[in-house]
Amino acid sequence: MGTLALTLAGPVSPALAATTPAQVTTGFSGTAYGSDIFNADETLTSGPTASSSISCTGATGKTSSNTAAALTVPAVGNVGAATTSVKSRVTATGKRIESKSTINGTNLLGGLITAGAIMPESSADKNTAGAFAGTNKTTIADLKVLGVAVGANPGANTVLDLTVPLVGSVGKITLNGQEKRLVNGAYRISTTALRVEVLKSGLPGLRVGTTIRLGVAQRTLRLRSRAIFPAPVSAPGPCLLRG
Repeated sequence: MGTLALTLAGPVSPALAATTPAQVTTGFSGTAYGSDIFNADETLTSGPTASSSISCTGATGKTSSNTAAALTVPAVGNVGAATTSVKSRVTATGKRIESKSTINGTNLLGGLITAGAIMPESSADKNTAGAFAGTNKTTIADLKVLGVAVGANPGANTVLDLTVPLVGSVGKITLNGQEKRLVNGAYRISTTALRVEVLKSGLPGLRVGTTIRLGVAQRTLRLRSRAIFPAPVSAPGPCLLRG
């Protein structure tokens, strides 16, 4: 009986190619900005100001920074000069991306909300074992809401009623807004130092749906798998992250 021989010709099938070893790397993405003010119909838009970002990179030692001058937004108020930074770096236990923002004071809604320096910080870490961790922090100096002093380090997601004298409640104020979530291998962290939402009419010149965000720091860490052989030129990149 003759010997049966099987010869493979042409490119390796997808099923076989899938067994090729892959490298796992860490993808970084981060954004920070000073202020972002808008309403639902976009008749009011200001910002994001002093935006800094690092987008879709596996490299540590990357830094982005920016500044913006103080500004006045009609019907909203005054927002101080802003400074922001984002950086990726190696730590003693792994890798980190961190975002910071500073606003040098604000006076909003005719003095209903006033503050000195506003400083949110966020960081996301991945250790050598592949575990994720993160921190959120907000410091707001000399914060007063309706003339009442508020502590410099408000608890996470502290919500205050926005009440206008002789009018009543027209919205809400969120201090030290925090989010941490792991979605499809992407670990996302965000910190918003101060957020004002106008939910009812009563503030002169401002429509329902107006949002004021001051001091925002966002970042993402993601594990990326990449085949050790070069991908075709037409193939999409391995990192599709947004801060």
